[in-house]
Amino acid sequence: MKFSYLLIVSLLLTHTLSAQRLSIDAQGLTSLIIPISTTSPQLLTSSPKGVELRIMKETNGSEDWHHWYKSPRFGLTVIYYDFRNQFLGKAISLQGVGDFPLKKRAKHDWHFLIGYGVAYLTENFNKFRNRKNTYIGSQFNYSFEMMLGYNYHLSPQVKLSAEAGIIHYSNAALQLPNGGINAFSLGLGAKYTPGKTSKPILDTVKPFQKPKKWRWNVFGGFGVLEQYPTGGKKYAVYNVNVLGEKRISRKLSWLVGLEGIYNNLYKEYIPEGQNLPEKNNPGRGSILTGIDILMGKMVIMIQAGLYIYKPQDFDAIWYNKYGFKWRFYQDFFTSFAIKTQLGAADNFELGIGYRF
Repeated sequence: MKFSYLLIVSLLLTHTLSAQRLSIDAQGLTSLIIPISTTSPQLLTSSPKGVELRIMKETNGSEDWHHWYKSPRFGLTVIYYDFRNQFLGKAISLQGVGDFPLKKRAKHDWHFLIGYGVAYLTENFNKFRNRKNTYIGSQFNYSFEMMLGYNYHLSPQVKLSAEAGIIHYSNAALQLPNGGINAFSLGLGAKYTPGKTSKPILDTVKPFQKPKKWRWNVFGGFGVLEQYPTGGKKYAVYNVNVLGEKRISRKLSWLVGLEGIYNNLYKEYIPEGQNLPEKNNPGRGSILTGIDILMGKMVIMIQAGLYIYKPQDFDAIWYNKYGFKWRFYQDFFTSFAIKTQLGAADNFELGIGYRF
């Protein structure tokens, strides 16, 4: 779904441009691909090399949440990777990133960086010309980056940096195979911020008062997935949920409620001992709970669901969702997430909701 890739990029651009104070980060990358099985040694022949360039903007303290996260930076990053393997080829990705300080000192600091976006890979599975690439089924993919970093300050404008973490590529089962690439990555580089350090617009933060009332979220979404054999039929997935929302701290809200799922793939399920599919029920129902990590209009969501209605006798009884929301107009929000079962991607989820 190229529309979902475009939506991710547009949301990340919007959030990035709302920040302040430009800086440029650059680093070289070396990686180790984490194997997902013992049957693909042909994909693990060398250590990938790459470069990363970020354009970042530091928040200016104009909103309380800037202080909650110690003046984080937001921006865009371009990552180029050469996997140095004929079956995997090369990758280039564009991601929105958030860089959150963990511990600040006069001459050094620790920080945590997380990014999400889209990627293009030059090589993907093809049953005629590239059967050995069982990691990537499509050239367009989602990309994810999570890094722990250390900065040493040469001056207020120049820092040396070292980072370690995971860079991930996959298409969320939109096109199989979808084992995904998980690259444990090490980076060394430098950061440059022109101009003088600016003082925050707000020197004090308003005392946090926990709301006593619950809020409610109504959401509807859809996704698409492919089932084996590769290159086969695509199945639409629809879901709706109603979640109660309770603010539990400055940074966190807790949500709990019910979700209904309609998956067209389940219509073609053939029970064991039968030759032809029956008229199957494509629906499931679950209790859904999760945490929203709040950053102004941007929200990182982590959710878990437990099926309470599941007429099909396959799949686990629980699932997870990881993604983000963007509160784009008053109480309306849009959401993008990856639904997983037992660590494997089930489908992407794109939708819109309303809070009241």
